[in-house]
Amino acid sequence: MKIWLRRAGTGIVLLGLAWLAWRTHRPGHYWGDDFALYLRQASSLFGDLSVREVIADNQYMLDHSYKSNFSPPIYPWGWPLILAIPIRIVGLNIDQLFFVSIALYVLALAFWYWFALQRVGRLTALVGLLAIGTSPIYIDWTEQLHTELPFMLFAFATLIVIDRNRGRWLASWRPGVAAGVLAAAAFSTRREGLALVGAIGLALVADRVYADRDRRWLALAPFAVFGLAVLLLQLVLPSTLLPHYPENTIGNLFRYANVIAQRIGEIVGFDSSVAGWLFVSLGFFGWALALRSDWRKHLPIVGYLLAVMVVGGMFFVPSGRYFSTAVPLLLLGALMIPTFGPTRRDTSLSRLATVAVILALTPVVWLNGVNAVQEAERADQFNGVVKEGPNRADAVEMFAAVRVHTAEADVIGFFKARSMMLYTDRRAVQVAEADPLNPGSQFDVLVVRRTEVDEQDRLAIDRDFEVGWSNETFELLIRKEPADA
Repeated sequence: MKIWLRRAGTGIVLLGLAWLAWRTHRPGHYWGDDFALYLRQASSLFGDLSVREVIADNQYMLDHSYKSNFSPPIYPWGWPLILAIPIRIVGLNIDQLFFVSIALYVLALAFWYWFALQRVGRLTALVGLLAIGTSPIYIDWTEQLHTELPFMLFAFATLIVIDRNRGRWLASWRPGVAAGVLAAAAFSTRREGLALVGAIGLALVADRVYADRDRRWLALAPFAVFGLAVLLLQLVLPSTLLPHYPENTIGNLFRYANVIAQRIGEIVGFDSSVAGWLFVSLGFFGWALALRSDWRKHLPIVGYLLAVMVVGGMFFVPSGRYFSTAVPLLLLGALMIPTFGPTRRDTSLSRLATVAVILALTPVVWLNGVNAVQEAERADQFNGVVKEGPNRADAVEMFAAVRVHTAEADVIGFFKARSMMLYTDRRAVQVAEADPLNPGSQFDVLVVRRTEVDEQDRLAIDRDFEVGWSNETFELLIRKEPADA
């Protein structure tokens, strides 16, 4: 088959996956408000609000909220930098900004597909592409303005550079510069990107660059470029280089092992920890076989995979988002078993094994595809109704009321403080939704959802606050003036 025809076919598949992701979208964003800080940071690059003010507001929120482990003082600037120009063009139009997520998703899938083609056959890689591309979790991430998709893009791009330049690191400065820049972009999107620096180091060791005394100085290029890029960005746009949460420990990897396995399984399309364990086991088994076949080629990838698996498992809240790049690599490991397994020396057996792997994955692709189509049909049934979150009419009305009924210096207590700051330009602190009067949160004005406050706090609110504004969902509460002694 002519190469242009194969590429056109792959392009059609990728465009189809992009269309499928777009069709599942409903207007608006969910309440989970990591996105709000990313948008606020991006807006500060061109807007009236300065970078310094965004950092100060977020630090104030952490210092005066009932807990401080829900956000770093500031996020890495990679994702806000990507969003800055689209926001300059369309403003905070969430539904149009989702096009950015979908574009990054398709590019990340294309990079994974190219990477897979270096290790498995075209049909096997295509089935793997469809399995990832129809994953309910990945599709869901395309309607959340978070960092999983841009990080996937930069991580796979870096791994491709590492893969393509095996044996070429000392031939020119270009491979080192490209790897350093892409690793810095990944690190500036999610801090797990630091694992890519380790992967580059393993690639250099595997290539025995230290043996060439005349040109081994070129091996320093990726690390120098990475360090310089991160340093320059840090000087211009400061951020938390390595966030520290005491709750994130290696013990969580074992404590939540079954939950982590289930989260990984859910990404592929299995709602079972047993299926998740089987998937992880097959993935690592495939990579172990690949290492036995050619350890110099595969060591950097396995090193990166192990690092992100360990780091992802350390978080105190088990989530699939920390394994966004690990799952496609585990899938590739499973797909490689026929290529590097015991059947590889017998062409007929190898083909049978490949067919078996494809047949085993076909139901996953089918079920994921059916699920995506059903999600698209459900989105049609909602007929443009905005999902529950900060963009729904009741929340938009509430944010407008906050701007009208509060002074610029007022501090607002709300269960999603970063969304409050994004949509009102008021300082805000995080309050517990069921216990908004927790003394750990310090605020001037309180905004609550009517149905979420428990009975005891309701009595205290009625005693100490008066309703300044309300709609069917929210109440804006202002402290009563103290009675004269």
